[in-house]
Amino acid sequence: MANAAPRCGARSKRTVKPCRAAAMPNGRCKVHGGKSTGTWTPESLERSRRANWKHGHFSREAKAERSRLRAAILALRDLCDAIYRTIYLTRLRAISLHSSRVVPLNSEAAALGAQRP
Repeated sequence: MANAAPRCGARSKRTVKPCRAAAMPNGRCKVHGGKSTGTWTPESLERSRRANWKHGHFSREAKAERSRLRAAILALRDLCDAIYRTIYLTRLRAISLHSSRVVPLNSEAAALGAQRP
């Protein structure tokens, strides 16, 4: 009488025939929608997290590291700009002190190559 048990009935895409496995109380077999035990214990949850880990690019630690690097790069860029401005202004003052004529700021900047990308 084992074959008298209700069958799953889920249809295959390829053959369009119903699944012949015995159904669980929900009407489907264990492959096609039977009861899932899931992860309940902290150990199984941690095991699941480790099993689903791909590359870590979007992990909390990786995001924090990228944020710190971005802030450091911006700070260095600001420092370089400040140094550049200081050198540029120092050169302008030196040229204007030793020059017999007053040179407008824009032409002086072009003469010194002050155009930065």
